[in-house]
Amino acid sequence: MDNLPAHKLPAVRATIVRTGAVLKLLPPYSPDFNPRGWPCPRSRSNSGKPLKGRSPTVDAIRDAIDNVKPSDSRAFFTVADYEPQ
Repeated sequence: MDNLPAHKLPAVRATIVRTGAVLKLLPPYSPDFNPRGWPCPRSRSNSGKPLKGRSPTVDAIRDAIDNVKPSDSRAFFTVADYEPQ
């Protein structure tokens, strides 16, 4: 469970426990629990630099996609608990 204040209310906790679920609060920020963010660090080479026009933007997107390795893609789906068929 994230740390949204509304999720910490006693009524919310009681509802979760009543369903038989185990309530586990995540740390305030944990990249380990955010697999969607994992493929991005390699693709941030242009981060912070403004892209002017369509061509530089398209080139930056192509570069980012080209830098994703097959092993990164497999790890992303595995950690996200999704097995592609």
